[in-house]
Amino acid sequence: SRGLGDVYKRQEEKKDDKKEEKKEKKKEEKKEVKKDDKKEEKKVEKKDDEKDAKKTEKKDGKKDEKKGEEKKDDKKEEKNVEKKDGKKKEEKKKGNKEKKDEEKKEEKEEKEEKEEKTRRMMMTTKRRKIKRRMKTRRMMTKEDDKEEKKEKKDNNNKIVKKEKKDEDDEKKKEKKKDEDKKDDDDDEKKKDKKKDEDKKDDDDDEKKKEKKKDEDKKDDDDDEKKKEKKKDEDKKDDDDDEKKKDKKKDEDKKDDDDDEKKKEKKKDEDK
Repeated sequence: SRGLGDVYKRQEEKKDDKKEEKKEKKKEEKKEVKKDDKKEEKKVEKKDDEKDAKKTEKKDGKKDEKKGEEKKDDKKEEKNVEKKDGKKKEEKKKGNKEKKDEEKKEEKEEKEEKEEKTRRMMMTTKRRKIKRRMKTRRMMTKEDDKEEKKEKKDNNNKIVKKEKKDEDDEKKKEKKKDEDKKDDDDDEKKKDKKKDEDKKDDDDDEKKKEKKKDEDKKDDDDDEKKKEKKKDEDKKDDDDDEKKKDKKKDEDKKDDDDDEKKKEKKKDEDK
């Protein structure tokens, strides 16, 4: 239902007449000139508006500053009031806490008083029992007291003797420990001494070995030098022998050449 109609609308109509094209061009140029004039007017208007806005902003800024100062003062007053209210609340809380603490202290004191009363009652009963026992003991005869005293003395003497014996045994043990410790120390010292001596002997042996090595090295170096010297001498002798051989060869060659020359001469003469 829509397709063809939309397609035909989108198609551009072809303009055959050149006059119409020229007219359209002139119209477009006029429109552009008008647009430029409008833009310039807008710029001028903007500048004027900006100047006016700045002036008004300055006036409004001063007013806003005054208002801001007034608001700050109001806020300060509100804060001071809030602080005062907060202090009052804290004081109330502190008062409630103090009351609670006092009530707890009173309860503790009451409990302690009750406990003390019970303790006193218990102590009185114990004292009564002790007094009864003391009475019964007093009723005992003097002989029994003497026997008990004797037994106590004997027991005390036994305990003292045992303690003395234990002390003597401890002293002996300590003495023995000290002697053992001394022996161990002496053994350790001897071991350390022996170690040091062994170390010294090892060091001496190492030094001797190093000395021997150095001497052997020197001997080897001397032997190598001698060998090299001998090699050089042998080489020289070989060179001399070669030179002599070469000389002899040259002499023999000369003699041969002379002989050949003589032969040739003779031949020529014979010829």
